[in-house]
Amino acid sequence: MAFYDVIIKNGMIFNGKGDPAERADIGIKGDKIDAIGNLQKDEGGQVFDAEGKYVCPGFIDITSHSDTHWTLFSEPSQESFIRQGITTILGGNCGYSIAPIIKVAGLNGIKKWTDISNVNVNWETVKEMLDEVDRHKLGVNFATLVGLNTLQDQVDDARQLKFLLEKSLEEGAFGISTNLGLDGNAPLSEGDLAEILKLLKKNGGIVKHHLEDEGKNILPALSRLISMARETETELVISHFKILGRGSWQHFEEALNMMRNARQEGIKIYCDFFPYERTGSNLFSFLPPWLIKMGEKEIMEI
Repeated sequence: MAFYDVIIKNGMIFNGKGDPAERADIGIKGDKIDAIGNLQKDEGGQVFDAEGKYVCPGFIDITSHSDTHWTLFSEPSQESFIRQGITTILGGNCGYSIAPIIKVAGLNGIKKWTDISNVNVNWETVKEMLDEVDRHKLGVNFATLVGLNTLQDQVDDARQLKFLLEKSLEEGAFGISTNLGLDGNAPLSEGDLAEILKLLKKNGGIVKHHLEDEGKNILPALSRLISMARETETELVISHFKILGRGSWQHFEEALNMMRNARQEGIKIYCDFFPYERTGSNLFSFLPPWLIKMGEKEIMEI
């Protein structure tokens, strides 16, 4: 007979490797799984009966905005994720991250979603930000991308941008996210973008894209990303794939076919979906592309 700190009995276990569910018990010692099998005769400090339930590794939310919405700090327990079985979240999505912050303009991605008068940023680098997050004892694991638009808002040219990006990757950032519909302070040429993507490939980072246009121009926006992935031989991940506007729904099947064809060509292309029928986008996203490119300040002056 063995003793475990926790035993989960009678559950249908998914091991996370794609195998069919298997009925078994799980024995946990400390914070690690020590045994999986028939533990019916063993004892535990806590015993949970998972009869009729599934047991699986925690889910990973790769398109989280807990950072830019500031709930990492206002609600560090992140209980809403835990209750859904999500144990790891990836921030820094859709072109904006909370590090590096070397100028006030780096807060642009935060003030769109939260009142920055309540925000205390006591870091500059990705490492300093991650150290601060650790001090808040989150209820979930947290990883981050670097927002391309956050970098663009703070630098003057592509050389400075690439320096900050490479430093951030060295300090623990998992990759970069883009929102190519917004140029920021340092507009990038196609050549600059290609160099940035190659930098990510060299460093083993991932690239996630908020589509430049999710409405009537979604097909050329998707084609642009596929072309860049082909040229740079990098993986392509599209955040919250959807078609905005009933008048654009006709493009949905063709967009899916474009991704299928890219995969058949050998391009590694992925996307994630939100499981609800309404968009979570702000009103800014519904403006015409030519107007969005002008930037918030110029738009408000019109």
